[in-house]
Amino acid sequence: STSSRPSLPAEHDDPVLRFISRFNQVTSWVATMVLEEESLEQRCHVIEQLLQVAQHCHKLGNYNGVMEIISALGTAAVRRLSDTWDALSAPALETHALLSSLMAADNNFRRYRAELSQAQVPCVPYFGMYLRDLTFLHQGNQDFARRGMVNVRKLRRLGALLSEMAAFQGG
Repeated sequence: STSSRPSLPAEHDDPVLRFISRFNQVTSWVATMVLEEESLEQRCHVIEQLLQVAQHCHKLGNYNGVMEIISALGTAAVRRLSDTWDALSAPALETHALLSSLMAADNNFRRYRAELSQAQVPCVPYFGMYLRDLTFLHQGNQDFARRGMVNVRKLRRLGALLSEMAAFQGG
């Protein structure tokens, strides 16, 4: 039977694509909130408020939320506001530096992975890191080992990664 509901683009059927789309929407919204302000004082106020939100996300274990805000503040359009960054309060700059350092991709997210390993569950990990891990695992390992046998090592690694992700959901 034909449904009267209009069909949605394929991305709305895929939860991974919906999650990526939501991340991009929030990041764009955060950057827009800063860039829409015309006065230096208002831009500083907005950035400081956003950094407080990021700090609260961090305390709640919402690492994806932290990354959405830090990513937005790191976009070229926002970073070029040098007068604004120079006018931010010392505590705001310190918060930005700490959260940026935590979420940095350096050394395969070393600092973030260390903190995440100690995080209370449930929490919301940064999904992009897991997408990266899954991509490297899939592309860096053959599906079949010697003589056409299934690559069990790849499947075990995939299972371990998916189990790790599921563990953050907490019970």
